Amino acid sequence: MAESTEALARRISGAEDLHSVVKTMKAMAAVNIRHFQDAAESMERYRHTVELGFTAVLRSRPDLLSRSRPALPDAPLGAVLFGSDQGMCGQLNEEVGRLYLRTLRDENRDPHKVSLLAMGERLAGFAEEAATAPEKMFHVPGGADGIGRLVRSMLVSVEEWTRQRGIERLALFYSREAERGGTEAVVDELLPLDREWMRRLARREWPTRSLPVVTMDTGELYSRLVRQYLFSGFFRAVAQSLAAENAARLASMQGAESSIRDKLRELRQSYQQQRQNAITEEIIDIVSGFEALEESGEAK
Repeated sequence: MAESTEALARRISGAEDLHSVVKTMKAMAAVNIRHFQDAAESMERYRHTVELGFTAVLRSRPDLLSRSRPALPDAPLGAVLFGSDQGMCGQLNEEVGRLYLRTLRDENRDPHKVSLLAMGERLAGFAEEAATAPEKMFHVPGGADGIGRLVRSMLVSVEEWTRQRGIERLALFYSREAERGGTEAVVDELLPLDREWMRRLARREWPTRSLPVVTMDTGELYSRLVRQYLFSGFFRAVAQSLAAENAARLASMQGAESSIRDKLRELRQSYQQQRQNAITEEIIDIVSGFEALEESGEAK
């Protein structure tokens, strides 16, 4: 049964309102992507400064390289998953969760023996259903200015792990924008420090003619640099995860916008057809009535 023109008009109005909402969400996602990309790029520059600090320390204390020894295969593992609080971001949460579970299977680890944190309600829920509930769930920051506070809160838990449980391995699971478009889930193992990376830093040529001089205790400085290294790693993971989330949401909104436009075109065509049919029927009724009057001799 064909819809009335009034019903079609209401559906068109609702679709237009939805189209407006989708366009707004699309614009917000595009702006957020740029903000989080800028935050990630800024942290890369900060990370470079931290690496220079390692270079300065290792040049004076090469023996500190021994602290970057590989962890044993069954060493206690701490994992941090980064996802979203909101939907409309494709399979981002599922991809991160599946990578985490696949890593545990490859290492033949019991999920209940892994120290786990998660950012985002949706990913925390996925982890709880598939393996085990995270010890703590952190909400996604609303903007780039909230990343630092989130990271500091997470690092408090990580320090408790290392102090109370002897965690030797620390791995971050998150999404980032892929080079060919879309998003991809990755894992970044921050601890133990990569020995080859440390060796490269120790051999790196100093960028200026003024060579660094370490005036404080090198062991203390090394420990502080490790904390800053962890901070930069967490910050980068959060920023790239949020940029990927908004990129996935932008793609979803583009798909939704295309579907709404197609539906609006269909509804408007149906509305115009209904209007044309109604007008045609009115004209036919008028002509038929006039002809009937003529035949009865009443039309003069």
